[in-house]
Amino acid sequence: MKRLIVCLLTLFVCLTLVAPCVSAEEVDGVYRYEILPDGTVMLVGTTQKLTGSVILPSQLGGRNLTAIGEDAFYEFENMISLQIPHGVTEIGDFCLAYCRGLETIQLPETLTAVGEGAFMGCSALKELTIPTSLTRIGHGALDFCTSVTAYHVGTGSTLFEERDGVLFNIATDDSPKTLMHYPAGRTATDYTLPADTVHIGERAFNGSAYLTNLRLNDQLTWIQKEAFINCPQLKTVTMVKSIENIGEHALGFLYQEGGEHELVPQFLMQGLDKTKAQEYATAHGVTYKVLTEQQLADLLNPPAPQPSEELSTVDKLINFAKTYQTYLIIGGGVLFILIILIIVSSKKKKQ
Repeated sequence: MKRLIVCLLTLFVCLTLVAPCVSAEEVDGVYRYEILPDGTVMLVGTTQKLTGSVILPSQLGGRNLTAIGEDAFYEFENMISLQIPHGVTEIGDFCLAYCRGLETIQLPETLTAVGEGAFMGCSALKELTIPTSLTRIGHGALDFCTSVTAYHVGTGSTLFEERDGVLFNIATDDSPKTLMHYPAGRTATDYTLPADTVHIGERAFNGSAYLTNLRLNDQLTWIQKEAFINCPQLKTVTMVKSIENIGEHALGFLYQEGGEHELVPQFLMQGLDKTKAQEYATAHGVTYKVLTEQQLADLLNPPAPQPSEELSTVDKLINFAKTYQTYLIIGGGVLFILIILIIVSSKKKKQ
């Protein structure tokens, strides 16, 4: 009995000490917020769904806004644009998930962390600029952003970089060069993986509906889980022999509601015999074509088209004459007859 009383007293003391650090929810206009231990505030939600173009205030209740909480704007489908003020350092998990009408998001240069699934399903988003200050992008933060045509990175970022609108990390000893996100809204049909890319990230090409031809490099070692999910036009992939690991449903699958995966119709992988690529194909029921070393080399390194030599004027005239020889003969004959007729006509007039 004494032990029970001691435990209850201990629990009461702990709750008493912790309670002052947890602020009750307060309201400023349409925004609901909580006061953080450092005296700043976190926006946790709204009293009504926001619509149109939204500019968030830099203060709530007279205190600086430094964070936007989990699910704060979840499924605000009629919000078109959002400007997040300077001073915000963190965006919580699924904060803007499935804001399907959101076309632009302006992130501040104070932002350091974007939570898991933060922008997931923002299917109208066209472009996104990653601020220089950002140090963490949570898992699935950019999933199903199917209209993005380019990712941009602020000048001076030490963690991320952009190459022709494609988002990569900056390689370190602990983090090899990884293609993080390909802009799924890009209409280009061909893509060649940069030569220094070692990994392709999870769901990196998710929803790239126009991608038809993919050329991998010979440094690639890992294609992560669902890397090419929902790429319906990507029918054939030639696998390089450097690949050491392929994640679940990385190639050749469409994602269905409820978590089911369906094979892309007529999908084909081709590469060398007894490789990780062949193991993946066998395990996932994907058709696999075995190539010889020479066939693989020919597919990965097609001969460059030879530049045509500039023809001289004389050569161009000769080629023209060869091409239109029949017409030139007929035309010459007609011209000769016309000249004869003119001469004959002229003689008759003199007489």
